[in-house]
Amino acid sequence: MQGCARGLGVISCVTAFVNIPGFWSSYLFDIVFPAYLYICFRGLFLTAQHDSQILGYFSADAMLAIVVAVTFIMETSQYFGIYKGFFDPLDYLAYLSLLVPRYVFDIRLSRRRRARDVFVSTNK
Repeated sequence: MQGCARGLGVISCVTAFVNIPGFWSSYLFDIVFPAYLYICFRGLFLTAQHDSQILGYFSADAMLAIVVAVTFIMETSQYFGIYKGFFDPLDYLAYLSLLVPRYVFDIRLSRRRRARDVFVSTNK
């Protein structure tokens, strides 16, 4: 998980600062950054040795709602001219394209961990 978080972080930074016309500068950041935020603020890259009081505080559902709300508000504010940028309705789809699979993976992994922990605790 740490490698995934680092990779998404690097891609987010590079796409934010290197302007290559087309898919790279139009959608790649919008695809990668919400998933990176989700991983970071859910604390999914943390190990037992690197516990945090802040990261990992939100549930998967809450973090999904927060990231979707922030990205959709940002894009909608571009439409109304509140936030300077170019409004593109396909950005809404881009925000969700990697975020939703990341959320589903997180939910499934959490269920497996809970089932494993219940199995281990009942068989002690």
